[in-house]
Amino acid sequence: MLDKIFYSTGKEGETLKHSAAFAAMEQALLTDPVELSAKVDRELVKFRTQLLDRLANGELDSTPVQRTLARLQPEHQSLYTSAQNNLRKLWDQTTPFFDKQRIVDAWVDVATKRLGLRGLHAWLARERLEFDFDSFPGQFVTAILENWRKFRVCGNPNCPGKFFLAKRSNSRYCERGDCTKYAQQQHALRWWREKGSDKRKGRKSK
Repeated sequence: MLDKIFYSTGKEGETLKHSAAFAAMEQALLTDPVELSAKVDRELVKFRTQLLDRLANGELDSTPVQRTLARLQPEHQSLYTSAQNNLRKLWDQTTPFFDKQRIVDAWVDVATKRLGLRGLHAWLARERLEFDFDSFPGQFVTAILENWRKFRVCGNPNCPGKFFLAKRSNSRYCERGDCTKYAQQQHALRWWREKGSDKRKGRKSK
């Protein structure tokens, strides 16, 4: 149901029919506000996670990134480029916290102070103030706030998607098969370096 409201349902590559989507969303929320509002939240969180993953790891002109961006109001290419660069800087554990905060503050300004665009929407049925569902900067900065503490860079230098969301605070590798194997190999190598020499010395002394 939500897919029919939030996304276009025509041929592949069609963009969101914005006014119709908002009208349908408002009507549906008024009809069954509790159940649908919870579903909207789940779908938005899922979409925002996908937005971060594809922006951080993909090329802007790639099909996955373009399909994701097509669900939002179109923006100038330079804005997407800035978002990708800023996101990767936020993902970098060496970036100072103050610099990260400045990036987030700048995106809040972009999302709320745009001439001719609302940016924020006060959903009566949702009983909250939130960024428009189809606002790229609004959904982007919300996604950052929801996930930034889980930002990690995979320790496998050959990882095809090195920017990942960690399920545990001490995660150093993503959960791709090749990266899991790489992590196991690195663990075995460290063990051998630390313990193997002792074992060799023990055998020589006998």
